[in-house]
Parts: sequence; C-alpha cells; structure tokens
Amino acid sequence: MFLVWCIIVIIACYVIMAIWDSGEKKSMENKGYSAQLLDVLHVGGIPNLAPGEFTKLRVSDRRLEIGEKNSFPLRQIKRAEHMKNNELREKQKSVIGRAVAGGLLLGPVAAIIGGLSGVGTKKVEADEQIISIDFIGHDGEERTAVFIDRNKSGIGMSYKEFVSELNKKISHTAVATNDSQKI
Repeated sequence: MFLVWCIIVIIACYVIMAIWDSGEKKSMENKGYSAQLLDVLHVGGIPNLAPGEFTKLRVSDRRLEIGEKNSFPLRQIKRAEHMKNNELREKQKSVIGRAVAGGLLLGPVAAIIGGLSGVGTKKVEADEQIISIDFIGHDGEERTAVFIDRNKSGIGMSYKEFVSELNKKISHTAVATNDSQKI
C-alpha cells in the first residue's frame, strides 16, 4: 500500500511540473520572449553582473536580456554556443537513506545491511551545461559571456533549445539588416 502511495505522489509531481512548465511557456510568450533560461550562473563577460551571480537570459524578437540591467540588440550578438562539461565527482553515500529503504522493504536486518552499504563515497558523473555568447559590447569591443547551469531542476527550456532559438533570431536579424542595407 505504501508503494502505491509513493507511485501516486511521484506521478502527481510530474503532472504538476508539466503544468508549471506549460504555464511558464505561455507567460514567457505573452511577455514577448521566444526563449528564456532562469537561474543560470554567470561565469564572466558581462560588465554589470558579478561572476558567480545567478541571473536570467531572455530572447525577444529584437533583444537579448541578461538579468535586469543588461540588454543587447540582437544585431550585437555574433553567435551562441552550447557545450557540455562531463566531470566525475565524489559524493557521500546516504547511510540513513539506505537504512530506511532497506528497513521499509525487507525489515530490520535489511536496514542494518542497507546502512552499512551507505558507508563511503561513490563516483557520480555530472553534466554541466555551458553557454558561451559572443557579442559586441556597448564600447564596440567584441566580448564573450559564459553561463553555467548548476540548478539542474529539469524544468523549463534546455540550454540547447535556448542556444538554437537565439542563433535563429541572430540569423534572422542579420538577414534583415543585410536586406535593409541593400535598399
């Protein structure tokens, strides 16, 4: 019976996340944004934003907004890249979690064995999503801004989708600018 309730709670969480995600997407579109990422870690490259600060990235038809203070016309954005950084990290095993799981499934002897199996560390592969954006700063110099996803919430647009949408907007802006210069 407990297992059935756990499954129901997990399914309910997925449904709530899906509803939340669709609501966020509609809200984003209503505000004129075609793409956005929330809670990205700024590594460097944006003058009014401290390295290590979390921020938002948003793309509209004409601008890239980085946080609340920085906005760049798309004609100043040269390219955006998505990269993945795989790294191995050591993580502590959960003694209490394993003991509780063992106890719930098979009783007190399994709780002891589960707890003992949680001693030590395990190697976990972590994927960091990285975005690099090359742009022309307000001073006319070419700059590169770098952002990393450390949130790993899984909710919302992926980094790859964001970069794809931004590059699409950049190419449309470049074509429109070249067409207007020919006239």
